[in-house]
Amino acid sequence: MADAKLAELIARSLLDLELRAQLLKDPAGALAANGVEATPERLAELAKLDAAELDRMGKLLERRFLGSRGKE
Repeated sequence: MADAKLAELIARSLLDLELRAQLLKDPAGALAANGVEATPERLAELAKLDAAELDRMGKLLERRFLGSRGKE
């Protein structure tokens, strides 16, 4: 993925559960709400996201950097 804006948004979603849910449920709306144009390429990348993998990565980051909040 060579799209810095999209990469930043996905990275933020790892710790922001609301953003993550919105990206998965309404990708175009999530992009618009965050000032990112919903191009066909960006929407195609978001369609490839795996909700379980995002949850796993988010929990890992929470445990590692925020303490016990991210216990599985």
